[in-house]
Amino acid sequence: MKNIVHNIQRIRFGMQRHGINFLELLLRRGWLHGRKIYDELLLLACPRRLRYLQELIEQQYPFIDICFQPMGWKAPLVQRRQHISIQAAQRGGLALSGSLMHIDGVRFWEKQAERLYLVNTQNTVLSRFLLHVAQKSGNRCLVRIQSTDFLTTIPDIKRFHHEGMTILYEYIDPFSPLISVNIPDWLLQRHSFIIENDWIYIAVTSRQLWNEIPAGRKRCFLSPNGVDIAHWKREGTVIPEKLIPIVGKGKPLVGYHGALAAWLDYDLLKYIAASNKFSIVLIGDCYDGSLKYSRLLDNENIYYIGHVIYADLPRYAHFYDIAIIPFLKNHLTDAVSPIKLFEYMAAGLPIVTTDIEECKFYKGCDIAYSYNDFLEKLQSSIFKKNDKSYQNLLQVETLENSWDARADTIFKTCLTA
Repeated sequence: MKNIVHNIQRIRFGMQRHGINFLELLLRRGWLHGRKIYDELLLLACPRRLRYLQELIEQQYPFIDICFQPMGWKAPLVQRRQHISIQAAQRGGLALSGSLMHIDGVRFWEKQAERLYLVNTQNTVLSRFLLHVAQKSGNRCLVRIQSTDFLTTIPDIKRFHHEGMTILYEYIDPFSPLISVNIPDWLLQRHSFIIENDWIYIAVTSRQLWNEIPAGRKRCFLSPNGVDIAHWKREGTVIPEKLIPIVGKGKPLVGYHGALAAWLDYDLLKYIAASNKFSIVLIGDCYDGSLKYSRLLDNENIYYIGHVIYADLPRYAHFYDIAIIPFLKNHLTDAVSPIKLFEYMAAGLPIVTTDIEECKFYKGCDIAYSYNDFLEKLQSSIFKKNDKSYQNLLQVETLENSWDARADTIFKTCLTA
């Protein structure tokens, strides 16, 4: 321990004389083995940086929301994790959310919005320091762990519990190789540990996943995905440049945005395109290369826009005549709560989906049970965009499924006990 303290003092002295270049010199000479050690020593050598965070966390908040899963905040898809963190900050809480250096460029921490901070939680010194200060601050602390979190271990969960933190496990997707190619055994062991210990809250995003939870398990509630209504109510009066030649074809525009992956029914999309009655627009990233091998884009009625940032997606969706969820029906798709479903609702779009289970619970969805049925549902939905009764239905379901409503359930359930 004395040697560590002595080395840190030497680093501080070296930085006082030579600045951050001193650590870079140590790294290049091999005296610091790896960027991770460099980052951790840099933090210890910069007490003012830690003092700022300590003073920030020690302020009084209704609660502190901690989600240290290392995921890119600025990644192409804006997911549940980001939306709940935003809601926490908007409610007056302090939100600390994990980030990825190669996506977000956050070496240590960065203010994203009022009371919302991105944290490089792959830096173990920083994350442990923040958790320690949060636990000592006197604020209620909610630690959110998603089932897709490849960072948090069983010992971590036990430590959070021992330190008096409330733990919420968000079971958001089935464990499938279609989503995560390699699912480590320890992740499945963590899942079983959480299910068995009812001092951990569980938020389950779909009815199919709910059925996997043992009957009578305490502190478990259903919490599907949701939508930022204000974001999707923004309408664009100017057609995005990439849509101009497609709209010019004069056919009704069928739109899909989201990941393009093996869970899409590419044959269904080919069937719709072959009818020559619709133009199909696909927006999103190629998740697994399946789009290329499907040869879907060989059809002249199918247009792949590529990636569109979340901020601009409403401008594109405004020009859909109908929105679709063309998923294959299997264990994975029956167990997901598609965020795009609620985004389509908020945008006031007619929705046609395959018969995946979660979509059956919403009256605004037209469920198709065959390829021909899907095509017929598309044809009957063309005029719904201007149908007042249908729009009123969508408005009601949108309000019921906003991220604001989801956050109310989460924070009231977990923090008022």
